[in-house]
Amino acid sequence: MQMSKEKTFVPAIIMTLIFIGLNVYANVFNTFKDLQYKFTGLKFSLAQSMESGLQDLFFTINLVLTNNHATTIFIQAINFDVKYNGVKIARVEQNSGINIAPKQTTVSILNIEVQTDSLPQTIKSALAQIVQGNAKFQLVFDGTISTELGTIPLKQNLNIGG
Repeated sequence: MQMSKEKTFVPAIIMTLIFIGLNVYANVFNTFKDLQYKFTGLKFSLAQSMESGLQDLFFTINLVLTNNHATTIFIQAINFDVKYNGVKIARVEQNSGINIAPKQTTVSILNIEVQTDSLPQTIKSALAQIVQGNAKFQLVFDGTISTELGTIPLKQNLNIGG
C-alpha cells in the first residue's frame, strides 16, 4: 500500500514548525541570558528633596545594561519596585526605549521618588540617616525589563551606606 503525498506532507510541515519554534525559543532564551543588568551609584538629590519640604525624597540610580548577544537588543520598558525591609517605598517606570548594540554596555540614569508621608516611621528614620551618611541598609529592586522578545525578571539587592 502506497502512502499518499498529502499524508507525508502534513507531518513534514508539523516537524518543520516544531523545529522553527524550538530555534526561536532558543534564540529568545539566549538573548535573555546574554542581557546583564546591575544597579550602581544611588545618589540622593538634596536640592530636589528640599524643594518638596522633604515630603518627597529624590534619588537617581544607574542601571548598567550589557548586551553580550550577537544582535541588538531593544529595551521597551524597565519597571521595578524599590523595597526596604520588605516594604515597597517607590515604583520606577521607564518606557522610553533603549537600543543596546551587540557586545556593548549602556547606562540609564533612573529617577526614584519616595513620598515620605506614606512611609512607616522606621523607614523614614532610615532614609533620613542615609541622607546624612550615617546608616547602612539594603534596598531591593524587584521588577521586569521588557524587550521586543519578551520580559526578563529583574531583581537585585543593593547595599547602601557603610
